[in-house]
Order: sequence, then structure tokens, then C-alpha cells
Amino acid sequence: MTRSIQVIIAVIILSLAGVSQIEAQDDPPTVTVIHPGAEALLSDLEYVTKLAGDLGQEQWKNIDELMREQFLLGIDTNQPIRVDILLDPGAVRYRPNFPIADRKDFETNLDLFGITVRRSGRDFYTLGEAFEGFMRYVQDYASIAEQKGDIPAGMPGPKAAIVKLLEKNYD
Repeated sequence: MTRSIQVIIAVIILSLAGVSQIEAQDDPPTVTVIHPGAEALLSDLEYVTKLAGDLGQEQWKNIDELMREQFLLGIDTNQPIRVDILLDPGAVRYRPNFPIADRKDFETNLDLFGITVRRSGRDFYTLGEAFEGFMRYVQDYASIAEQKGDIPAGMPGPKAAIVKLLEKNYD
């Protein structure tokens, strides 16, 4: 096939595709990883820890307490956790979405990890120090990203797109 015929075919295909489909390509391809939630993760961790016998049994209480009081403060442990991996050419970005039980506790948790939280809008925050980025509360989730455009106003709730997978008990 000659080069001119290839160009003509490409122009026809692009004309038929419509402008809205071309504009949709501005969003990077995304891989979404979900986990049923922190309670399921803790259950798996407990199982593995207790495989160590008596020592594991003794340590589990400390591990459980540490996880709940230091890593899961403010997080709804019974809701799924979602992480979007944005595959931009030349850069991979992450957008974790944490289910929130208590916003104040969650922000305190971020502060304990050295992340400052400054309100920049109704449900929008700028994060600084240990992590430079942005956070938006969307339906009972905190969505966090390095780039402001990765968590736009009006974005759908993180749980909406994964409900069908969760109903099938997929991880």
C-alpha cells in the first residue's frame, strides 16, 4: 500500500471517529488495583503472622494495634481501597483512593507521617513536606495525586467504577 493511500485511510478513520473520541485520548491509560479493604488485609496478615507459632501469636496483638492506631487512623477498614496507576508516556503516576471513616483523624494521620494538609477549596487540599501533591474528598474517599489535574472537580466516586468487581469478590 502506498504512503498516500495510507494517509487517505487515516484521514477517513479520524473523520469517522469524531472529535470527542480524539479528545478522550488526552487521559492517560489507567490500571486500577483494588483490595477489599484493610480488614481483609489485616486478616491475611494475622494468618501469616500466626504461622510463626507461639511467637506469632504473641506478636499479633502488637502488630494489629500498630496497624490500627498508626497506619489506619481515619480509614474505613471495611471499604475497598483503590489505587489507579496512570500510565503517561515517560512517567507513571499513582492516585490512591482511601475510604474515609473520619476526615479529621485521617488528616491527623497524614500529619503524623510528615505530610501537611492545607485546605484549598471545599473538598480540595494541598499536601506538602513529606509528600508534595493534592487531595480531594470524593464521596467518602480521599483521592490523592501528585498532579492537580489527576483529581479534577466532579470526578466520579472511586467506588462507583469497581462495584461490579467487588460484587464478584475480585481482588
